[in-house]
Amino acid sequence: MNIKNSKRFPYLAKSHLLAGLDEEKAFEILDLCRAIAVTQVTEILSQGEWADGIYLVAQGQIDISHIGPKGDRMFLGLARSGMVLGDVEILAQTVCLATCRAEPGSVVLCLAPQAFIDLTGDIGFVRGIGRAAVHRLERNIEIRMIDQFLPLAERVCAHLLDLADDDGILARNQNFLADTVGSSRQTVNRVLSDLRDQGLVNIHKGMIRIVDRTGMERRLS
Repeated sequence: MNIKNSKRFPYLAKSHLLAGLDEEKAFEILDLCRAIAVTQVTEILSQGEWADGIYLVAQGQIDISHIGPKGDRMFLGLARSGMVLGDVEILAQTVCLATCRAEPGSVVLCLAPQAFIDLTGDIGFVRGIGRAAVHRLERNIEIRMIDQFLPLAERVCAHLLDLADDDGILARNQNFLADTVGSSRQTVNRVLSDLRDQGLVNIHKGMIRIVDRTGMERRLS
């Protein structure tokens, strides 16, 4: 027996995209979507290609990246529960600017392009698209502020807090973190060792875990 999306993921009615609608309408939109349970890394949107729908993240996380003209891969961020992807490209009728890969254990809700366009006749839904876009812009500004104005140790703390999941786990290695903060692996390893010695993080192969989130946040205050 299939369970409706509105029953499985009722909290998505409070997402930026749907929060301006009454609950009945928000649930109706959730039930229009096709739920995709991800069991292996899956590319749901591809840079340079047309979006086959908008994707609302129900659980898990989506890795967002861009490939530059020389083939360099730039990590742009992680999309988590409640975030929406592909909406602007469908509205603007442009190809995707980035590649989005869903990680195992994630669930995404895909709304077909025409169904999405049909909903834009509702001003409440249009404002939701705007809220979702503003939220993404706010996050980009926060990251730019971190990268431009914080010393390296604080940058590492800030990015760990931003990227770790609800359990404080960043399932990435030190190379990934070094690329994200714009430093060498050796330098980032020294920072991580200091954080570990202070009891703030644990370091494992392919994973960093925040064990004292309050202490990490205190480093940034």
